[in-house]
Amino acid sequence: MVKQGNPFVINNRVGFIGIDYKNNKALSYSVGFTTVEISVFEGDATDDELIEYLANLLVINLDLSKKSFATVSYTARHDQGKWGEDEVTRVKWFDPETINLDNTFSETLLDYKLDSVGIGKETNEVQLLYRQNENLTDGCWISIAPHTLEQDLPKTLGRNIGTRQKWRFRLLKIPYENRKIEVYYGIQETKYPARWFWFSFNNKIIQCHIRSSVNETSSLVREILIKILFTWQLDCIQLRNN
Repeated sequence: MVKQGNPFVINNRVGFIGIDYKNNKALSYSVGFTTVEISVFEGDATDDELIEYLANLLVINLDLSKKSFATVSYTARHDQGKWGEDEVTRVKWFDPETINLDNTFSETLLDYKLDSVGIGKETNEVQLLYRQNENLTDGCWISIAPHTLEQDLPKTLGRNIGTRQKWRFRLLKIPYENRKIEVYYGIQETKYPARWFWFSFNNKIIQCHIRSSVNETSSLVREILIKILFTWQLDCIQLRNN
């Protein structure tokens, strides 16, 4: 959707009703680790009718929805990226138990569990995907990459960042040892915001994206920052497949 619109909640999962790229009313919702998208091409359907339709969908294979991203994602398994530069296909994905983590990363972050680990194919990059324990849909994606993969910072702090939805970015300065770490921290301007942050630390670029959730996820941001700055060893990440 190019215009995100209004959020709704079904079974503690957040979805959105907005406008798609053809200017149709559109709806996006994730359930059972699967994203369902609906567009109204002809006639009209009320928001309540669309939400009721989604609320009545059933997960027909709960065991499949519990499997890891590394196991079930077509993009991850077959290196079929959606865009020319796709972060998912830049790494090779593994279940955490098949990787020698050497206690480098936490298995849990609050009520999120480490679901899949991506290891850079050509560079010393690691991607971590955590999933919320209860709804299995809310996710937290963390990228730890060398500066050669640096993406542009937000050009302006404030509201008008991006074309699909508005974000409010702030520049945080977090004391660390004898210096301050500059963290660009963004919150989506909606009732149930997604969150994103970016900073440079120990010769790495750290990015994190937390999906829109009914839970207050600012506490998850704090937990991740504490883990990265004071617990995780990022100086020389050398993960390997067992």
